[in-house]
Amino acid sequence: MSVVIRTRKILVGISLLLLTVTGFIPASSLAPGAAKAAVVCVDLAITGFSVSPTQPVAGEPANIAITVTNQGTCDAQGFVVQFMQSQFGGAGPSGAVPGLAAGDTTTVDLTYTFPKAGNFLTVAQADPGNKIPETNKKNNLQILSVTVVPATVDLTISNFSLNPDEPVQGRVTTASITVTNLGNSAAGAFRVEWDPRPFVTPLSVQLNGLGAGASQTVTLNYTYLTPGPTPSYDVSTKAIVDPTNTVKETNENNNTASMTIQVFPPLPDLTVLGVTTSPNPVAGVPVTVSIDVGNVGVAPAGPFLVQWKPGPFIAPLTVQVNKLAASSSTVVNLSYTYARSGTYNSTVTVDPTNQVKELFENNNTAAFQVALSVPFIDLVALGLTSNPGSPTQGVPATITVTVQNQGNIAAGPFLVAWNPDTTGLIVPSAQTLSSQVNGLAAGATTTVTFSFSYPKFGDFRTLAQVDPLNAVKENNKTNNDVLLPLTVQPGDVDIDITSFSVNPNPALWLKSASATITVTNDGTYPAGNFAIQWKMASGDSGGPAAFLPGLLPGDSATVTLKGTYFSPGVFTTEAVVDPFNQLTEPVADGVDNISSFSITVKTH
Repeated sequence: MSVVIRTRKILVGISLLLLTVTGFIPASSLAPGAAKAAVVCVDLAITGFSVSPTQPVAGEPANIAITVTNQGTCDAQGFVVQFMQSQFGGAGPSGAVPGLAAGDTTTVDLTYTFPKAGNFLTVAQADPGNKIPETNKKNNLQILSVTVVPATVDLTISNFSLNPDEPVQGRVTTASITVTNLGNSAAGAFRVEWDPRPFVTPLSVQLNGLGAGASQTVTLNYTYLTPGPTPSYDVSTKAIVDPTNTVKETNENNNTASMTIQVFPPLPDLTVLGVTTSPNPVAGVPVTVSIDVGNVGVAPAGPFLVQWKPGPFIAPLTVQVNKLAASSSTVVNLSYTYARSGTYNSTVTVDPTNQVKELFENNNTAAFQVALSVPFIDLVALGLTSNPGSPTQGVPATITVTVQNQGNIAAGPFLVAWNPDTTGLIVPSAQTLSSQVNGLAAGATTTVTFSFSYPKFGDFRTLAQVDPLNAVKENNKTNNDVLLPLTVQPGDVDIDITSFSVNPNPALWLKSASATITVTNDGTYPAGNFAIQWKMASGDSGGPAAFLPGLLPGDSATVTLKGTYFSPGVFTTEAVVDPFNQLTEPVADGVDNISSFSITVKTH
């Protein structure tokens, strides 16, 4: 019921206020015969009213924005705009407007500090003294409900870090402490304190204040004179904001940040960062281990040994490292040949003789296994090719054999052989060609080439063999051969008549005449036995002939043939190459194998 009564009182108060500012007086109260009022044409109206922030903080300045519009038809003289915390709270800040033309708008910005928190019906009023005659006074006032929140301050440590994050005895360490005010009001002066370790005097710095939502970082330096207690070197450290509770805060439980750090003496710390073995280790072949040694300490390490124990009951191998700087690493290699295949438990140790005084001695050893395969060699004939793919009789072709060692150890010297004619088409049979490979590493590939000219044309089956003499012990011999069928095209034999003459010319009846004929092999393949014939007159079934044993490409031969004309007249005489078709001439066109001209035979 009390709430309802309070509400009615507020409404009644507002109604009275509106009656006052509007100047409305009932007509019955006017004296009879009163003079007519002057023409009124100004209408001031509150068209905007806001408070920023929307929820002001008690004791903190707030911004008040009041917008006034002259909705009348004539200009308004100067007037005042007033803000009140409540309709019953008395006058608040005000601002003067020198005048406002008809239709114009102006905004008055005011500053007001709410003294306490709570809910308020604030009031904005134009011309509160009613100095401006207006057509409407009802719109000169506007009410805005505002909630004012209590002022709060909440200092906290939002970040706390050290550089270096692992301090070293005798070296400067810098603490970075970031303080944030989570409250909505500014904090006054306070101190920020760093306690580097228990039982030492804290370091501190004063800040003169910190605004709402603001952060500030301070740095403090300290040199640790002793390391943390062994074996972990752990030390607790903390940062405190406002350690003397000078600032009244809404939360005093978040003013401290603590952490545990390690404070090291200036010593190295050797460790095994990693170990790798040569790929696919094989018994009987040296195995190399690469050991990545690191110094993760804060001082350089002097000379020390790195040890590898390949397996149980195997003597360890060592190598010396002369120096290793702090926060650096190096890789050392050691090799050992295992006699048998299997899996071996190995260990590597840095500084096995404890020559170097270190931060930690429990991280110097790493264990791993070495799995060794049984050694084997597997030579494989991967491919056999010919260039050109279809050779020509008598023209050299290049034969390529590709060989791979698919085993896990290197092969020693071996032969690669190639038989150009496995079916015996060439008589006498062609000789098998071979070439030595001096060795082939595990997984490696090599090629062997041969050059060969086929003396005959036709279809041949060729064979390449890897290690035909079984010089290499392999686990698989079934993949050492590869076949390649080849079609050899006929050789290019082209015997041309390059010169043909008869002497005497004209010839004499019943007298001996001589024909001189020169032929050339313009082909690329040697010609075998063939004949050259002189047909003294065209249409003769025969004539003087001579036989040549052969003719190499590019070579020429000249023959002289004798004959007698037994009747006078004019004849066409011919020289003919290979009249008995002893040669295969793919290029022969029937023209260059015959040469002719007209000759006259006289009686005297």
